[in-house]
Amino acid sequence: FSGVTRRYRDALLTARDSARSLATDSKVDFLLHLGDLVDMSEAQGRPREVLSQVLAALAESDKEQAHVLGNHCLASWPGTRAELHSELGLFGDSSKTEEDGKENESDLLVSRACPERGYYSRTFGKDQQKLRLIALDGFDVSLMGREEGHPKRLLAESILRSRNPGNESGGWFSAEGLEGTARRFVCFNGGCGEEQLQWLQKQLKDAERAEQRVVVAVHQPLLPGTANPLCLLWNYEEVLDILKPYGGEQGTVVATFAGHAHSDATGRCEGGILHRVVRGVVEHKRSSSSSSSS
Repeated sequence: FSGVTRRYRDALLTARDSARSLATDSKVDFLLHLGDLVDMSEAQGRPREVLSQVLAALAESDKEQAHVLGNHCLASWPGTRAELHSELGLFGDSSKTEEDGKENESDLLVSRACPERGYYSRTFGKDQQKLRLIALDGFDVSLMGREEGHPKRLLAESILRSRNPGNESGGWFSAEGLEGTARRFVCFNGGCGEEQLQWLQKQLKDAERAEQRVVVAVHQPLLPGTANPLCLLWNYEEVLDILKPYGGEQGTVVATFAGHAHSDATGRCEGGILHRVVRGVVEHKRSSSSSSSS
């Protein structure tokens, strides 16, 4: 896809090597995975086993972990979204505060574990009140992981039918005939639903009040120019519009992190927020020392 060789046979070992190197790094507080822990493994009939192997490899980092949903995770998983959310621990903090005898709404949004949604927030770091991770579900509105007739799948079909009408017969797998950022309207992509956007706004306001710094993670890149247009989040403009007022040198939002594009890139949006896109483990070549010691 990106013109870079993929090393699937080394991927699990590379992940383990990386995890082991982090275990001895005292400056690392947590490990953030940006989606696609597994690829299609239904032919082997063992997607659950494969996922367990990868999670076990990452656990050798001995660090807290956070994950976001990737399209290959959803395409490979034989069970429900709720099961996958549970396997990846896509749940927020369990702590809650009280205000006038009632649980604060924003804290409930942090703490609830909902089988239907793959977005959440957590606090990390040595000072647990200083860094908030907001993990978005870039396939909230998508064909990926949504059964036939699901309201969000129907919405995704409507969006694709409107934005990519020439490729409906092929299931919208192709972006042929589309130009520029419009090429993102394909079946292996998706977007954030309205409820999630409202939740994001509340999270940012809450973090600002708490004087927390925020990093945002999502599988698909948010900033044009940092990735192939095929890979951009469907409604990246809406997300950027929400984030920009919280950016800047002294702002709440420090950076966003994304994968999906199989290439490295960095950029800044108008709000001054850093956007980092990270290539996959499969694009990394194991060092000779790692290969000989495994």
